[in-house]
Amino acid sequence: MREPAHIARAKELIMGIADSLAHDEPLRQCLLTATPVRRLLADK
Repeated sequence: MREPAHIARAKELIMGIADSLAHDEPLRQCLLTATPVRRLLADK
């Protein structure tokens, strides 16, 4: 099943922000481990 466009766009934006930060940047880890973000990214 294809995910709705707004969910796909949200994932793109979140990963764009995360990828703009260094991999060892604490803010990147904080963003990617935030509960709403983890739920969104884990949702297949």
